[in-house]
Amino acid sequence: MLVIFRRFLRPYYIVLGLLIILYMIPGVLLGIRPLVLAPALGTVIPGSRVNAQRFKDLSLDNIGPTMLNWIGASQNDIAATFFWSALLYIILTSLVAGINTIANLRSISIRMALLGDMIDGLHRHLMQLPLSFFVRRKSGKLVSRFTQDLVVSSRSMETVVRGCVQSLVQAVIFLIILFKTDVLLSLQVLAIGMIHLLVTRVMGDWVKQSATKYFDSIARFTGALHESFIGVRILKTFAAEQYESLRVNQVARTMRKDMHRFQICHYVEDPVRLLTDGFIAAAVIYLSYNAIVSNRLSMAGIALYFYLVGQFITPLSQLSKELLSAYSAYGALQRLMDIFETKSNLQDGPLKDVMFHQQIELQDIRFAYQEDRPAVKGVSLCVQKGKTLALVGPSGSGKSTLLDLILRLYDPDKGVIRLDGRDIREFNQSCYRKLFGVVSQESLLFNGSLLENIVLGRPLDMQELDRACHIANIKNFISTLSNGYDTDVGDRGIQLSGGQRQRICIARAIYGNPEVLVLDEATSSLDSESEREVQTAIERAIHGITGIVVAHRLSTVINADLIAVMHEGKVEAVGTHDDLLERSKTYRRLYTIQFSNGNHNQAWECENGSDEQVNGLTLDELTQERKPDSFNV
Repeated sequence: MLVIFRRFLRPYYIVLGLLIILYMIPGVLLGIRPLVLAPALGTVIPGSRVNAQRFKDLSLDNIGPTMLNWIGASQNDIAATFFWSALLYIILTSLVAGINTIANLRSISIRMALLGDMIDGLHRHLMQLPLSFFVRRKSGKLVSRFTQDLVVSSRSMETVVRGCVQSLVQAVIFLIILFKTDVLLSLQVLAIGMIHLLVTRVMGDWVKQSATKYFDSIARFTGALHESFIGVRILKTFAAEQYESLRVNQVARTMRKDMHRFQICHYVEDPVRLLTDGFIAAAVIYLSYNAIVSNRLSMAGIALYFYLVGQFITPLSQLSKELLSAYSAYGALQRLMDIFETKSNLQDGPLKDVMFHQQIELQDIRFAYQEDRPAVKGVSLCVQKGKTLALVGPSGSGKSTLLDLILRLYDPDKGVIRLDGRDIREFNQSCYRKLFGVVSQESLLFNGSLLENIVLGRPLDMQELDRACHIANIKNFISTLSNGYDTDVGDRGIQLSGGQRQRICIARAIYGNPEVLVLDEATSSLDSESEREVQTAIERAIHGITGIVVAHRLSTVINADLIAVMHEGKVEAVGTHDDLLERSKTYRRLYTIQFSNGNHNQAWECENGSDEQVNGLTLDELTQERKPDSFNV
């Protein structure tokens, strides 16, 4: 766990060292503050009235008259004695309060800076991880790492610096004074005081396990809420609000149970500490009696000694509580460590000067998301510069997976992808991907302005922006908006229509003049009118550059320079539209489904291999079964 702190605290070593010193000063002052009561205590409880001549002779028996001698006050002047004791006590208390305030404010500043660095570091690390990492994890759980784990971890740093350092200094000061007075009694008190650390050790594992379960439950709950809000349209469409509420409530119930167990740990700690303090106090009373009987301490000395023992136990108890709080943060720190220790299996190559002159070649590519379920099986293809390659085939045939491999979102299990003869693994990933402009099936926009969504962090060039919007066929649409490019699109672009969102995605893809335009089912989810507008934008965008297009609708790719037909992870055939109608059974089926009048029956044949029966029923009988007797409007 200290690896995280060493990584992020390095820039703050100097200021953190000064902060520790600043916290040590109040610890020292709090350690000596009880001693200023010695002169007043000596006037009401019999004790030594002889000053200590040397520092090594100073003890709790003679510190009262020695202090009065230092300030030039008479031991017989009771009013002056009480005045000086009260004045010194107030001065020390004021100093402690002032220094603590300054230290706490500085500590908060460091904690906030540390939190900012940890957020930035965690996000940068996550962005460097491969797509497969995010596929296996819920986004809500990752969000919880930022909203919960990082906050708890940064706060634990402040706890260690402030609580542990100050309590430890106090305990050491008190211990030195106690040992200076009576070594034997102090050894006995120290041994008894270690019970607090024993309690911390015993409770530590319980607290650690409870905290880990609690933070995991919060992550699951955050994930469930995130899914609910993301899918609210679907939930309402299917009238599934009650189902979703029950699902979230079930996750919340588990979180409450783990939270209850976690809170019990902290509430149990207080009475256990109280009992421990009581046991220690009783033991000290008995041991103090032996010190009096053996004439090792005077009555005034033993009274002050007993008071200082109580003061010693307080920071010792507080130190143990701070250590237990550190155990509580273990779960959050461990979850962060799990992410920081996750390394990307997509290693960057050294080459940053990436140029595309001739072709992208795929040679015997094999890839599987799961070992027993290959998604791509021995695919070999070549995309020539300036040409358009279309990938067609049934759902699940590996088309989108092939695009992800070309973009190097995944590395193939076997085979190689080359750019102008070079293995793409030799290139820096970021530099390599800048060759591409990508339009995916899901027209995802971020909650921000149109300008931010199109430019997406790249240098702003208004001429290039206007060109991209003109090609994407949204220039007229933007001109009708009151705020133009500064118009907010809403969460995931919800304030725009599907066609508008998709054309903005096309503008984003072609902004910056990419060498290769990748289109993954860019029109599949649109109505006919929107599809026509988007298709026009695509034809403008792809003109004159290299294109790789995945499409279900053959009408959008008939004129492609080359069409590759995918089936069950393999390339069944490659050629032009006319060639494939003769040579590819799969392509012929797809064409027949989409362009013949017998769409439904042909679709049935394509999916099931025949038009005879399923579960004993013919297609006509199944269709008849679905027809309702009446409709309620």
